[in-house]
Amino acid sequence: NGSIYARNLYEVVRVDIAEVTQMDLTIDKPKFEYVNPAGDFASFVKKVETASDAEKQGIIDKFMESHKTSPIIEGDKYAHILFEGEAKDVAVIGDMLDFGQEQAMRRIADTNFFFASFELEPDTQITYQIRRDFDTVIPDAMNQNGTAPGGPATLQGDASILRMPKAKVVNHFAVRENVAKGTIETDSLKSTILENTRTVHVYLPVGYADSGMKYPVLFVNYGRGAMDFQAIPTTLDNLIADKKIQPIIAIFVEAPNSFREYARTQKDQHAQMYAEELVPMIDGKYRTIAKPESRVIMGGDEGGYAAYYSVFKNPDVFRNAAAQSGHLMPNAGGTELRELIASSEGISMKLYHDWGIYDLNYNQTLRWTDMNSDFNKFLKEKGYDVAGGEFSEGFGWASWRNRTDLILETFFATKQTMK
Repeated sequence: NGSIYARNLYEVVRVDIAEVTQMDLTIDKPKFEYVNPAGDFASFVKKVETASDAEKQGIIDKFMESHKTSPIIEGDKYAHILFEGEAKDVAVIGDMLDFGQEQAMRRIADTNFFFASFELEPDTQITYQIRRDFDTVIPDAMNQNGTAPGGPATLQGDASILRMPKAKVVNHFAVRENVAKGTIETDSLKSTILENTRTVHVYLPVGYADSGMKYPVLFVNYGRGAMDFQAIPTTLDNLIADKKIQPIIAIFVEAPNSFREYARTQKDQHAQMYAEELVPMIDGKYRTIAKPESRVIMGGDEGGYAAYYSVFKNPDVFRNAAAQSGHLMPNAGGTELRELIASSEGISMKLYHDWGIYDLNYNQTLRWTDMNSDFNKFLKEKGYDVAGGEFSEGFGWASWRNRTDLILETFFATKQTMK
């Protein structure tokens, strides 16, 4: 009778087709369970469901008049995302769900009112989108927290921000008109080692042209995305203006083939390129402090892996690394990175590492939260003092940008900030 095969990036499944006797497909409809059954929102839903068809819309209209924003937050741990409008099917996608998963929004019968409820940590700040009729993905029109950029691997396009009551609101990445802006130059590096050419964007702090000073250097993987979506140049402008960090040069580095270069077959050549080609180019063109202690590499996901790998591979060139939501799968470079770090005991390094409790999760089998937590413990067991830690946030630019200031203050804090 044959078989059907299906696969994703990590698994292959075979479904064998066989003849069977006719099955009884009559099943009981499962009873709906409220996330917070004793709460006011559950009471509202029950009131609508038990009302007559003629009364339902009036009850909803009155409710919406007094609740003009979504999500509705109950207490400090329940969030109810709302949608009202013409649709056959509405679902939520977001950091609180597995990668590739969506949660159908429940429709109150005989209405165009949909909702999805979640129980979250009190300090949660994550992003989500609404999928309407399967192929239209939009931010939540009722959300008044604004939007954040999706990606690089998860939500695409603008996503709505869900912020619980105890979440910290940060604005270091917001453009401030009264703050002087650094300049950005664009260059390219032709690599003999990797046999390709990459774009390099160079951030020079305010005053660089006339100061005569030498500056520490930050190298950033996934350079263009880190500029546009993590807003690192704006954060640099603001923190330098506020004297929270010293002026620095930042190098935003592109990778023509990041999939291979960062954590897979070309990671050794990528690390070699950094040490033997990129650093000499930057030191030769700009006034840098040409010491390992004055160079930092940072990145998210595979870019974070590459930051740690390049630093520990070249301790004579780099002594500082930062990773966010690191790509640490054992069979995709994670084991090799641990072996490299274990062989480097005794070498002084300054490290930053953070991740989210709503980080990438592939069907409960590959959990970025668990892998990053285990890796952090490993670093501390090896004697490293690691800044950062776990946050009630998700994966991607929208979450990483909230903590850029912590990374910069870890490595470039002024004496004023350190007091």
